[in-house]
Amino acid sequence: MDDLNKQQLILLVILVAFVVSIATGIITTSLLSKAPVEVTRTINQVVERTVETVVPNDIDSEKEVVTVKETVVVTEEDRVIEAIEKNKSKVVRVFEEGVFRGIGFLKGDTEIATVGPIFNGSGNYKARFDGGEEVDVNFDRRDDVGVVYLKVQTEGKNYENASLSSEDLKLGQRVIVIYGINQAISTGLVSSITGDSRVITSIDTTNMENGSILLNLSGEIVGVLSSTKEFVSSKKLFVSADTSNTAAVGESI
Repeated sequence: MDDLNKQQLILLVILVAFVVSIATGIITTSLLSKAPVEVTRTINQVVERTVETVVPNDIDSEKEVVTVKETVVVTEEDRVIEAIEKNKSKVVRVFEEGVFRGIGFLKGDTEIATVGPIFNGSGNYKARFDGGEEVDVNFDRRDDVGVVYLKVQTEGKNYENASLSSEDLKLGQRVIVIYGINQAISTGLVSSITGDSRVITSIDTTNMENGSILLNLSGEIVGVLSSTKEFVSSKKLFVSADTSNTAAVGESI
């Protein structure tokens, strides 16, 4: 070491730093590969969003516009909150003579979609919106896969429709369920998808109502809970949205 000149010492320091950085990277990668799934998922699902802000520059007489770019970190928690907020006004609770019967969502301007064998043409139903507004709804039809459509009896008033996903669910995908007579949510992962579009998640659905709504992190509806306590993909549910009442009243999905 004493025999090295100044230039050689600098090169030696650079070499040691380089080797240490490579070793650190290898060790970090190895530790992450052995870390629990929840840890790596949290790390991998941090999204960076670039926001452009237009700021007037008063230095020049022509007031040149300067674009300032700001990076905002969007976490999974933020996306869950946004998805719920996006759907709060589009989800309704359906009651029959004051008894809570299930959850539905706005499928058309004056149409609510839900599931369950209990709904029929003789029922006296009301739909309650998130803000507390209640409207009369009438049974309209049940399609050939068991989806029930209720017509909102409100003259001259249209509501904002919920968004349905056109993409297939993926194993391990993060999903959200909206359920309960009062606004309640649960989150989990897609754990199984069968050939007939039955979706099983890591969420306990035992005490959830028929029609409980499954969302992706973009706030799109990807499924609803059937009477078998499995979610049915929205892609299967609404392939025959215009079909008349071809299923028996007692038939369920």
